Amino acid sequence: MKPSALILMALLPFAACNRSVPAPKDTGGPAGAPQAAGQPASIKGTVLERLEAPPYTYLRLKTAQGEIWAAVPTTDAKVGSEVTFLKSMEQANWDSPKLKRTFERLALGTLAGGDAPATAGAPGGAPPPHPEVATKTAGVEVGKIAKFEGPDGRTVAEIHAQGKALAGRTVAVRGRVMKVSMGITVAGIPGSNWVHLQDGSGASVQGTHDLTVTTDDAVAPGDLVVAKGKLVADPKIGGGYERALILQGAKVTK
Repeated sequence: MKPSALILMALLPFAACNRSVPAPKDTGGPAGAPQAAGQPASIKGTVLERLEAPPYTYLRLKTAQGEIWAAVPTTDAKVGSEVTFLKSMEQANWDSPKLKRTFERLALGTLAGGDAPATAGAPGGAPPPHPEVATKTAGVEVGKIAKFEGPDGRTVAEIHAQGKALAGRTVAVRGRVMKVSMGITVAGIPGSNWVHLQDGSGASVQGTHDLTVTTDDAVAPGDLVVAKGKLVADPKIGGGYERALILQGAKVTK
């Protein structure tokens, strides 16, 4: 399918989840894909509720247009305070694993002025990335998938176990596409489609069952694929985006 420093050099605009701001089911591309705006929309509102999912804060805001949920980099804005929210985009059926909650609609962006953290700005006013970039897709079963043959072949669990040793090397993994976020551009990381692969190995409680892959190839949840690319350990993504390992710029074949 873990987010707060803003994009390092014009990094990751909430692009068309995940973590966040991405969408529900996929049919070739994420349904309800985020709509990027040329300029962030300025919305004034009162904080009615706040939920912490570091490095982000989820705020329920009362606005002139009604109540909305918004996700912003961690903020001290308190319940009852008046804030100005700069909305970069909106996502339907946004799933937050940290909160164990799905938001029917979630706006992503930043807070203006004194409510925004010192790191909330980026060159050009780009919005922050969200850690949970991938959207959860219901009904996709992994099953037990055989490891890709050949010297580069590894299971997802093996990649996590051997991550440091494999860093910088070409790795191939066969797995099931569980989540997809398309059109996410991060400086220095090739591939604008962010894919989560699982092969039935590893442990979900430790996070060793899932591998993040970036690619320019189009895939959809449920596809059985082979991804081959360069494994990078502790990539510098910015925005608090937490991924210890990423298979970058992968060639993905079905």
